[in-house]
Amino acid sequence: MIIAIDGPSGAGKSTVSKAVARRLGFSCLDTGAMYRSIAWQALQNGVSLEDGEALGRIADMHEIGFSHEPGDPLPRRVSISGVDVTDAIRTAEIDRSVSAVAAAPAVRQALVAQQQRIGRAGNYV
Repeated sequence: MIIAIDGPSGAGKSTVSKAVARRLGFSCLDTGAMYRSIAWQALQNGVSLEDGEALGRIADMHEIGFSHEPGDPLPRRVSISGVDVTDAIRTAEIDRSVSAVAAAPAVRQALVAQQQRIGRAGNYV
């Protein structure tokens, strides 16, 4: 089962998601980390953050994964194409880059497909 929580920035979506996941015994799907991972990969590849199509190709080509500890809904590690980027995606450089990535329709489309793939493997908020 997948439970989607949507709303504007700063509305508390992450807080609600974590609480619901804990209550139901589900895992949290950190979609923000997915966009951050694409930003990281783009910067590693020297791809312009203004090139939405190129960013979309990155999102299509690189599988994002999460690892969870039993009983903890929050992902402990984030990877892209098998590379652990847990710490690398939480930097000021990624903070400055992720909005441009998230605004690209091709990225959003590719990441929805990845979210659906991940969601088929279990129960997620």
